[in-house]
Amino acid sequence: MYEQPIVLPGDELSLSKTKDSVRNLQTQKGEEASQEMADGIGTLLYGDGTGNSNKDFLGLIAGCDDGTNVATYGGLSRATYTTIKGTLDSTTTTITFAAIDAMLRSTNSGNEKVDMILTTEAIFDYIAALFTSTNNQTNANTSTGGLIKTAISGLAGEAGFTSLFYKGVPIIADEKCPADHVFFLNTKTWEFATVDDMFGTTPVMLKSAEIEGQYNVNTEKSYGFNVSSTMSPTDQYGFISHLFLMGNLICKNPRRN
Repeated sequence: MYEQPIVLPGDELSLSKTKDSVRNLQTQKGEEASQEMADGIGTLLYGDGTGNSNKDFLGLIAGCDDGTNVATYGGLSRATYTTIKGTLDSTTTTITFAAIDAMLRSTNSGNEKVDMILTTEAIFDYIAALFTSTNNQTNANTSTGGLIKTAISGLAGEAGFTSLFYKGVPIIADEKCPADHVFFLNTKTWEFATVDDMFGTTPVMLKSAEIEGQYNVNTEKSYGFNVSSTMSPTDQYGFISHLFLMGNLICKNPRRN
């Protein structure tokens, strides 16, 4: 379970309710908390679940590991139940198309195929350079010498790649991705299972009207987020409520990741 407090100092809250107020402090504090929560959860969803005394959400590292770093998954030993082993390449030190192909061959089977590749912004640039090198080599062998108008979706003009597709699989750069990692995901095998009716809370939709930020996209439903009622401490003029998300990220077929 992840918890994010919403703290409202009583004096500031009182001032924000006057006729000269220029902001809704209660709304603003709630939106700040929701954006901080999204940022924190984004980091955890890449992890191995061992943080906070093993109370963190199980992240992509936990689901994709083959037992080298995360020996058990869902309480089961990967040494005993080999079907819950992911595919881990911890030896490749240089990103190449050959390395990408090898991982795709290891994870794809029949109709179960990788449909998303997530990596860091730095590694994304390395992969983009592979495409650029290929284009340049092709260009050098043409008689016209003109720029190749690559059919790959995401080529931003002729200045650089904003998105990449390799063999039909999108490659996405994420600032939350841990350094030196590339994740090959079959998104059909992943689910975030939530506890939607937490006792003593109310489902809430995250939305932003008072402040802007990279996490201010309004949600159409609660997605498992809940908010507690507002409480007042006994020794402080203030008010506190809590945002909660209770559940876990589950990979139903680690072998395909």
